[in-house]
Amino acid sequence: MSKHPETLPPGARVLHLAPEPAIHRWVSRRSDITRTTADLQARPLVDMQFDAHEIPFPDDSFDLVLCSHVLEHVRDDVAVMREFGRVLRPTGRALIQVPVRWTLEVTDDDPSVVSPADRLARFGQHDHVRRHGRDVCDRLARSGLTVERIRYEDLATEAECQRFILADASEVRGMRSGDVYCCCRLRQANADEERQAQT
Repeated sequence: MSKHPETLPPGARVLHLAPEPAIHRWVSRRSDITRTTADLQARPLVDMQFDAHEIPFPDDSFDLVLCSHVLEHVRDDVAVMREFGRVLRPTGRALIQVPVRWTLEVTDDDPSVVSPADRLARFGQHDHVRRHGRDVCDRLARSGLTVERIRYEDLATEAECQRFILADASEVRGMRSGDVYCCCRLRQANADEERQAQT
């Protein structure tokens, strides 16, 4: 966000799900924006409690949705993405991070796996309900949003990758968790305007 200020313009309304302290502190320094933090559970930094499958805000409420390492925990990641699209303003963006096993072609998503032990064995963590694969952009785009993968190498210097543990040992196992998926209605809105102008 610091390198791409267009993602957080003055006057922006921000919804930050499962707020991380470092990002929360950075965003909180901006006195010219409105912030709402939310999580399923009550915890520090959380303003509201709700299930992301049913976000209690009207359509077109936010300019930016921040959601890092949440979609691997929710019942239906595509449905949550649809909710993001609903509450985003036409020029808004959702910045998503999700761990992706790059050696897996298709996301492994099986709701019948319910025990923590089985989830740990299959999805790599006891509270994960899926393991995203290389189809992550296509999967998230089922929500109707445009999805662009931004590799962490294109966002951070080598020193920053080391400092923020982006290029860590998990890369050896084919995991990528530092990439950002920029999801927006912007291109669709522009395309609609161009079609109307041509008509």
